[in-house]
Amino acid sequence: GVQYLLQAMKIIHEGMPGVKLILVGDGEERGHLESLTDSLGIRECVEFAGRVPHERVQDYMNQAEVFVLPSLSEGFPVTILEAMACGLPIVATRVRGVPDIVEEGINGYLVDTKNSEQIARALLKILGNEQLAKDISKNNIEKVETYSWDKIAVQLERIYQKTLQPS
Repeated sequence: GVQYLLQAMKIIHEGMPGVKLILVGDGEERGHLESLTDSLGIRECVEFAGRVPHERVQDYMNQAEVFVLPSLSEGFPVTILEAMACGLPIVATRVRGVPDIVEEGINGYLVDTKNSEQIARALLKILGNEQLAKDISKNNIEKVETYSWDKIAVQLERIYQKTLQPS
């Protein structure tokens, strides 16, 4: 769904020309996405970082103001938890496990797949309101704790205990 993020970036760039998009990752679509960036006229505000070692991804997240996951399909995206741990507001598509993590207006915004306008609106809402971004950041840092291995282990143990008890 990165092409929809690029289309959203064109809308954002018109209202906030100083905003920059950094795309981390690589794949067979990169050439197409670079061409799309050129045809949209947003090359100056989009950086293709390419493949980044996992231990450096956090460096990129710590420099960011918002994390966007425009996936067309997803399972349980750990990258959202990593972004939350960095205190980033989230904009993500409403696919599979994402709505279980992202609470609308609390720790980010959910958008429909293939909807550049919704992505742009959500990003502009966060980028244009410093207090909102701070509140969401704080909420994410608190909420991500519920996904720590210690808390997950306790929850699993409770489930196992319930399962083992005779009815």
